[in-house]
Amino acid sequence: MTQTQNPPATRATDPKIAAVERLYAAFARGDLDGVLAELAEDVDWAAEAAGSGAPWYGPYRGRDAVPGFFAAIAGAVDIERFEIVGCTSGATDVVATVRWAYRVRATGRRAEMYMQHWWRFADGRIAWFRGSEDSAQTVAAFTPSGVDVVREGYAAFARGDLTAVLALFAEDAQWYAPDELPTGGTYHGPAGIAAFFAALPAHYDELQVRPERFLDAGDRVVVEGRHTGSLAGTRFDVGFVHVWTLAGGLAVGFREYMDSGKLLPLFAGA
Repeated sequence: MTQTQNPPATRATDPKIAAVERLYAAFARGDLDGVLAELAEDVDWAAEAAGSGAPWYGPYRGRDAVPGFFAAIAGAVDIERFEIVGCTSGATDVVATVRWAYRVRATGRRAEMYMQHWWRFADGRIAWFRGSEDSAQTVAAFTPSGVDVVREGYAAFARGDLTAVLALFAEDAQWYAPDELPTGGTYHGPAGIAAFFAALPAHYDELQVRPERFLDAGDRVVVEGRHTGSLAGTRFDVGFVHVWTLAGGLAVGFREYMDSGKLLPLFAGA
């Protein structure tokens, strides 16, 4: 993480700027006590005060609450860059431009942007802080891609976590499996999809779903893979294509295509 300081002459001429720079330096070296030392006890602190797109957004009232702001950042992202671009001051305020970059651990996505920080002083301490940034970019960095959502569904099924699988589906979701199979048909909503999964053990001795390739197609994700397992004492290995339709981070549609002709004789002998 890199940090650029303002010229020493600027710090010498305005103690408010010097205090803000001490705070930034403490943040850069992970010194939370150094940050808190610059704050008034009743500080009013908020970054994107009305937002909810990042864990650290929203208000923090009082010096004792501010560590929660920094904990939210540390728990969610790896900071790759933090650079003070410049500061300007008035009678009671300092406005700073900061450039920072980070990678969201949960999604692996990276964001880099300029931020505006507005600091207000009273009795030599920071009594009020507001931060603004490119919140749309932040929200995008924290939003899982369609492939991420679908990949988690297969991982949950593989570990037997049906609750996590069903949590991926919207209330009005539709699930379609080939009609010619005993488990085929159209199922509606998480409850209907749960019924589909509940019926599988009655027909399969063993069933594994092995996704091999994920294709991002905008609001759809196409998955190529193979069904393997055992049915009526006979092993099978059948390719499939799954088409997922997503909206608002949830699955609203699922359609399965496979070579069901390879399975029908096995079902007939069951």
